[in-house]
Amino acid sequence: MDFCEKISEDILRNCNNVAVKGIKQRLILINTDDLPYTGVSFDPALPNSLITQLQLLDGKRGYEIKGIKQIMKFSNSFENPEDAESGLVHSLTGIRVNDPSEIIRNEINKFIGGAKVYAVLERKWKGVENKHAFLFFGLKFGLTLSDFSDASDENDGTIVMSLSTPSGYKEPHLPHIYRDTDYPTSLTAFNNKFSNMKP
Repeated sequence: MDFCEKISEDILRNCNNVAVKGIKQRLILINTDDLPYTGVSFDPALPNSLITQLQLLDGKRGYEIKGIKQIMKFSNSFENPEDAESGLVHSLTGIRVNDPSEIIRNEINKFIGGAKVYAVLERKWKGVENKHAFLFFGLKFGLTLSDFSDASDENDGTIVMSLSTPSGYKEPHLPHIYRDTDYPTSLTAFNNKFSNMKP
């Protein structure tokens, strides 16, 4: 068996920066067509784990989904098939639609029809100096609708969705950390939905 990677750093525990579970209940979803790969800048020393800037096409922006409590979650599951490369399935679950109006239903129909997005979220644990607050999901293959429920007697009558790496595909890496200069700059871009609207 050939191995393409070797580890090169210690993995230690920082007692002054203990992990905290959970995410802020906000997602920014970006149509994959609105963010070309050339619009994603990487840290040259850590290209597989750190994104330093997102430049959407002119006139494009992300779209926000808000949740409550700790219902929205993410997970990354490892797949190691015998006949293919190993990789991860990125997943965002517990996306609840509390206002299933005609406008929102129209948006959900786009996911049913195959809409593909990237996702950015903010963790509750942010690391030293908040350097690790944001995660970017789906860099190589995007995220598509993977689970759906619309039942009047479940989930308080809300529509519940999950977005995941498309079936049959695997992401080669964990979600990237997104950090544009520092936490305040990154948060501003996140709050502005990474808008590239010209004045």
